[in-house]
Amino acid sequence: MLFAQLRQPLRLIMLPLFLSGLLIASNVHAADILTSNSKLFVYENSSGGKFTDVVKLTPPSIPAGSCAEFVSAKVEYKIQRFGDVIILSAPEKGCNPARQQCKATVSSRIAPVGRVHFIVRSSWEVKSSGC
Repeated sequence: MLFAQLRQPLRLIMLPLFLSGLLIASNVHAADILTSNSKLFVYENSSGGKFTDVVKLTPPSIPAGSCAEFVSAKVEYKIQRFGDVIILSAPEKGCNPARQQCKATVSSRIAPVGRVHFIVRSSWEVKSSGC
């Protein structure tokens, strides 16, 4: 019974705090994150093997006056059978393709009669200033 009496004043205190937090959070704008895909890489070899590729990461088209900075990259399989792909090295976070080349090195390994078809999906943060 005492707990039920304490809950009512607690609600009256917490509701304004919660609503003020919503108002503050609504004024915060998250940066736009866009993604782009590399070309499709296809490895099908009856004897298997290891392959290494350097993938040039390019940002998607962005509005004039804006720039894109690299955030992350990941491998996305289209077909994967007895093989795998890992990213050996990726550009530093914040790599700007307007000033430098943003490249990732990937290594693929397939077993005999295996196949791997994959793309590298990269994420970019779009900035309107400070490029």
